[in-house]
Amino acid sequence: MMFRTHIAFAVFVYFLIIKLFSLDFAFIPFILIIFGSILPDMDHPKSFINRHYLIGIGKIVSLFSEHRGFWHSLLGLLTISIISYLLVLLTPLNHLINHNLVLFLIFGYFLHLLLDSFTPSGIKWLWKNKKLRTKGFIKTNSLSENILFIFLIIISAYLILGTEKIKYIFGLISKIA
Repeated sequence: MMFRTHIAFAVFVYFLIIKLFSLDFAFIPFILIIFGSILPDMDHPKSFINRHYLIGIGKIVSLFSEHRGFWHSLLGLLTISIISYLLVLLTPLNHLINHNLVLFLIFGYFLHLLLDSFTPSGIKWLWKNKKLRTKGFIKTNSLSENILFIFLIIISAYLILGTEKIKYIFGLISKIA
């Protein structure tokens, strides 16, 4: 899947959880879920995250990894979890950081794996074990992925804005058009 679909899915799930559990929006968890949702693609040298964020680290990871290999598995998720927690614990100001924030990064990472499991390439949830390989029907950058992306944007807008504001916006659009 394209990075934008991963981000749209993470945004959708975040706002769905907020709505279901009547929680307040929190910026840092929101950003961590989004970042986590594109992090597994650090194993691809031309991925969005490697071109814009992990310029050095991602390039090294992609040299020693195959795309949708180790980093697209539960073992990759576990490794990122351990590294993230160690980075938080070893930070000089770790007593000022809420250690639970790492869970949002990990959750975003998991959402990426979940979404990639719906592509024809799928993922191997246990890396080398082909028995737990998933394969789906949504081809990367295809019409079906673009429809999913638009659907996620519309549903997220509904969750964020509510019915009345959506009707108002569509009313404005219809007057302009």
